Amino acid sequence: MEVGDLVRYAIFPHTELHLSGMVGLLLEKLDDGVFVEVLWSVQRVQSNGSCIEEEYMDDLEVINNY
Repeated sequence: MEVGDLVRYAIFPHTELHLSGMVGLLLEKLDDGVFVEVLWSVQRVQSNGSCIEEEYMDDLEVINNY
């Protein structure tokens, strides 16, 4: 997973989010290597008013179509 990749939530444990069609652009890998910053295509309900969220890298999958 690299900066600039298109991502979505992995089907487990996020089935509903995976099937929602929401996609994101990976903006930054954070220092600890566990979290990444993602710009999502829609604002999440629990967000702080931004479409940019910190996410666990293990909860995401890359969907680039090369």
